[in-house]
Amino acid sequence: MIKNNFKAFLCLCFFSLLFLTSFCFAEEVVESFYSQVVVNEDSSLDIKERIVYDFDYSQKHGIYRDIKLNGSDYNLVISNISVTDDEGNPYNFETNKSWDAVDIKIGSTTSFISGKRMYVISYKLQNAIKYFEDYDELYLNINGFDWKVPIKEMGAEIIIPKNLENDPLFFEAYFGPQGSEKKSNSIATFTEDNTNIKFNLVSLNSRENLTVLARFPKSIVEDGAFTRDIISIIGKWIFLVPVLVFITMFFLWFTYGRKPEGRGTIIPQYDVINNLTPVEVGTLIDEKTDNVDVSAEIIYLATKGYLTITQVQKKALIGHQTDYVFKKLKSADETLGNFDKAVLDFIFKTKDEINLTELSGSGMLSLFSLIKKDVSSKFVQKGYFKSTSRITTSIILLILVFFIFSQLSLYFNIDILVLFCVGLSFFIIIFFLGRFSKTTKVGAEVNEHIQGFKLYLSVAEKDRINFHNAPEKNPQVFDKFLPYAMVLGVEKEWAKQFESMYITSDWYMSSDGMHTTSSVLLISSLHNFSRSTNTYFTSSSSQGFSSSGFSGGGFSGGGGGSW
Repeated sequence: MIKNNFKAFLCLCFFSLLFLTSFCFAEEVVESFYSQVVVNEDSSLDIKERIVYDFDYSQKHGIYRDIKLNGSDYNLVISNISVTDDEGNPYNFETNKSWDAVDIKIGSTTSFISGKRMYVISYKLQNAIKYFEDYDELYLNINGFDWKVPIKEMGAEIIIPKNLENDPLFFEAYFGPQGSEKKSNSIATFTEDNTNIKFNLVSLNSRENLTVLARFPKSIVEDGAFTRDIISIIGKWIFLVPVLVFITMFFLWFTYGRKPEGRGTIIPQYDVINNLTPVEVGTLIDEKTDNVDVSAEIIYLATKGYLTITQVQKKALIGHQTDYVFKKLKSADETLGNFDKAVLDFIFKTKDEINLTELSGSGMLSLFSLIKKDVSSKFVQKGYFKSTSRITTSIILLILVFFIFSQLSLYFNIDILVLFCVGLSFFIIIFFLGRFSKTTKVGAEVNEHIQGFKLYLSVAEKDRINFHNAPEKNPQVFDKFLPYAMVLGVEKEWAKQFESMYITSDWYMSSDGMHTTSSVLLISSLHNFSRSTNTYFTSSSSQGFSSSGFSGGGFSGGGGGSW
């Protein structure tokens, strides 16, 4: 009895092991792969692939289908991708498009399947027809060489939108590994409006492909050779795009962007021209409004009697922290420009006495934007700056054309060299854009006057004898021109000229509660003020045909498998 039970146990173990072994070594296979290729009159292809995939006992999520789009002599475009079962029920799928292929991943990560499943993959291809002098040709890899499992039955048919029973027609198919010239039997049938070419079923090992070839008379489909040639030229000569961009930008810069010359002579000037304020002078000399321009403008308003500036020391976690108190003396009047009124409104928006560190960071951004816009607009009206409409329009058109080009390039799957050329071209645009001058001929002459004024402010005392009719030195002149010396970077030289003179700048008070009477000490203290305001502004603002083919010689292809 025990012996019989032991035999039964051994048999059970044997059959269980046999079952488990067959389960572990489950063999996946494509039972059938049939592709229907419909040639449309617009030269596009509507392709429907019916794939029966046998997962056997494997537990998988689904399959993937890779379709090649890019090759040495073709650039295909794929669209209208859909995946269903044999009854038309949609499958979950996602696509991942790279520069040379599209990967269709079918299935769900949350479920597993086994056994046989049918997948109907439909999509549209463009640029697959080749155009020759006497005929048009479709040369297509049906399944591709990257299938990792064998295909028991592989077949295809091509439907051409015209009855070609009495016209020249050539067709054949090749199957096997890359370069194989083994041919599959095929037959053509004709209806009133179509020619249907069927290629007999063949069996393929893994990494083998079926390639179909059909040559038919011209005028059946639209000749897209011109478009395709353009795309091919773009693909082959894409490296010329940055060169063309450079030439275009150089022409725009040379024609519109160079800073014009003034009279060519710098002579000392003893006052600022046309009542320009410091922020205007600073903007005109380098065509941008800097933090130092705005801090000098605040000092300018202080010298005009609108506010006072007091340095204060506050206790900090370690040592002391320097701050500045702005005190309002009078409201803005009609003698001030819009941006000066905006500066005073910004500082004294909430109260008449306020610390620098209490000012609104978000308001600082708006203030800078208003100053830049107002000064630039004023300079355009006065003729100092060019109206940037022509330059801006040119640049926008250049960028727009380039954007369209880059999108078309990506759409037509031109290789990855495009990305490099796009980046290089934009670098060239930005490089030249930073060198476009807004200054006009009139602005250049005003700039020369400012350079002459700078010469007067910076000249050493021993050289002043060469100046004629220079204004008498006094504390009022020092205060008047001090903000201009700051934006021109010659404040130390300007203060040096007054170092032996008693200065009464009552608009500024140091941390000891005293008015500074030395021009050199005042400049040193104002340097600290300028640094503090610059730091604060910066931190607030940064926020009859013959055969010549083989398996793999056609377009597209790709592969597939399970996952």
